[in-house]
Amino acid sequence: MHVASAACFFIFRVISMSRAFGKHLEELRTTGTNYTPEQMAEFLNTDLKTYNQFETGEIEPSVNRMYILTKVLRVDFVELMEYEDDNNIASAQK
Repeated sequence: MHVASAACFFIFRVISMSRAFGKHLEELRTTGTNYTPEQMAEFLNTDLKTYNQFETGEIEPSVNRMYILTKVLRVDFVELMEYEDDNNIASAQK
């Protein structure tokens, strides 16, 4: 595999996993706690735009914010990070 092909594949995988994390985060929020995105942004000490970017997979939260997410969503870190990407590969098993 050429270096450019490998780089494109890697970038695709990262984007795919970010979107999958965002979907998982939204699911945990809506089924586990029923908090609004506005409330989540407040808990994370960020603005609504940034929180929405977490759920759409545009950006990922910092480790510190992930820790806060575990407390707010009442899940452990493994559960927070255990999601499937668009290719049905559990990211926690990677």
